[in-house]
Amino acid sequence: HSVSLKDESLGGFKIGQEIDNHILKKSDQFSSDNEFVYSKKGDEDFLVTFNKDDNIISITNQSQDQKIKTSKGIKIFDTFQDVIKMYGKEYKNLWFVEGYETGIQYQDKDEQLLLEFFFNEDKLYRIELIKK
Repeated sequence: HSVSLKDESLGGFKIGQEIDNHILKKSDQFSSDNEFVYSKKGDEDFLVTFNKDDNIISITNQSQDQKIKTSKGIKIFDTFQDVIKMYGKEYKNLWFVEGYETGIQYQDKDEQLLLEFFFNEDKLYRIELIKK
């Protein structure tokens, strides 16, 4: 299955967007030679990863900040049904999701994007937007 994630964002950031340092700080703990990880200033649970060209390649949110949402308004603590209602039933179940009961993945094969949601007891605890 493939769904369109062309205009998808998380916390106002999009895959491929260039670095914007005014609200991010570098996290040396997670960075490597080829990838640079930044967290939102004051919130270590929102991470943005950049490549060597300073373009965003992944965005991860575990923050309880209710202002951090996907482009369709999904945020941490929303339910499984909330996600399905906004993104549809064209998802793939993720079978090994360490630390979570369930996980689902939406794929955009044209844009080479993945949008993943991880749940415990029907509540959303982690969102990832990734360039394949």
